[in-house]
Amino acid sequence: MQVIDEVTGKLESKRRCKKFVTKILKDNTVIYGYTRQMEHTIVVQSRGLGCSVTAIWDTIKEDVFYSNYQGCYKLKNEYSETSILKETLIFGQGGFPYTFSRRYEAVESFDIFSGKQSVIKEKSYPISKVLKYTIGLEFETAAGYIPENLCFRDGLIPLRDGSISGLEYSTVVLKGDRGLSLLEQQLSTLKKYTEFNKECSLHIHFGGFPLDPAKVWNLYQVCLGLQNQLRSLVPAYTFKSSEYKANRKDYCNLLPTYRNFDELYQSLVGRRFLGSFEQPHPNDIRREAKWRIPTRYYWVNFINLLCYRVNKTVEFRLLRPSYNFKKIQVWLYILNAILLYAESCKSVSLNRVNLQSIIEAVYPRELVDKLRTELCKLEILTQNQSRCADLIGGDLILENKLFPSNEVI
Repeated sequence: MQVIDEVTGKLESKRRCKKFVTKILKDNTVIYGYTRQMEHTIVVQSRGLGCSVTAIWDTIKEDVFYSNYQGCYKLKNEYSETSILKETLIFGQGGFPYTFSRRYEAVESFDIFSGKQSVIKEKSYPISKVLKYTIGLEFETAAGYIPENLCFRDGLIPLRDGSISGLEYSTVVLKGDRGLSLLEQQLSTLKKYTEFNKECSLHIHFGGFPLDPAKVWNLYQVCLGLQNQLRSLVPAYTFKSSEYKANRKDYCNLLPTYRNFDELYQSLVGRRFLGSFEQPHPNDIRREAKWRIPTRYYWVNFINLLCYRVNKTVEFRLLRPSYNFKKIQVWLYILNAILLYAESCKSVSLNRVNLQSIIEAVYPRELVDKLRTELCKLEILTQNQSRCADLIGGDLILENKLFPSNEVI
């Protein structure tokens, strides 16, 4: 038997489709339809029906509102205007209002999110010409839930994280102009539906760095040589999260010194390097409890690069939460330059590592001049935070003035 897919309007085999609600009338009469496009469906909570139903977004969107408090859609005709206003404005926390399983790592949900993203407005970005690596961002939140249909559209994967009161939203793998367009779209959605606090952080993953001991050692040495200079670009308590975290734990430690790659690997992984970058970490063999690996809590996390077969990334953990697209661009330029330099140089001299010289070595002159100004702005922001005793970088007023979010570098 064939049916019409309510999303595409095309004939489909009924066996390949699922039955969903397309309309709920005022007397609670339910009209059904079929679709294969799961990402276009939403969960609607109905008091009149006494249950939650899965409905097709395009056919029911005029009849529902989104409850930021509970993280689900509800029928407008079942609530007063006052109730709708409260549930729209108050952000909830502590739940997981999604139809798929709750995971700890984004890679576990890549299969259900693959190919379901839709860029509303694709743009061209200068940074895409120099950004060699794939990127993925992890946005820790304090409250609020992004609607499931927008999670699929924007490529924001909700994850559990025991160190925060809200959810962590991890992006799908981003690359080139389309990936950056999606990132700008993601930030707009995050800003609308979530909020962050002092407990939260922003982590950025870069994929595609060579799995070569010499290159990894170069990268570690470059990051080690830069960490004191980077203190002038981030809030004072960046490397002392135990000073303000409710659980008094440090999640962004300074890198220790090692004599060579073998000593580095032995210390971070807990066993000797035997030539493979695909072996699991002995503290988390099944990759289901990453918090058991204390050596991942440096400002640069090398564990994904050194271990496991998938998600081979370098993770930078030093950034405070931000939904400011321009500020994130600045940091993408900085971190991308660090990786490019480490990959291209033959050896690293710690006493000669300097962020300005690294940027000059990997980027064209015109871009270097622009980035010099942006680095100055980061220093001004950090100095003002210290002067105002804002040691965690919580005040975003000056940040948004220095980095107008709609500007592209």
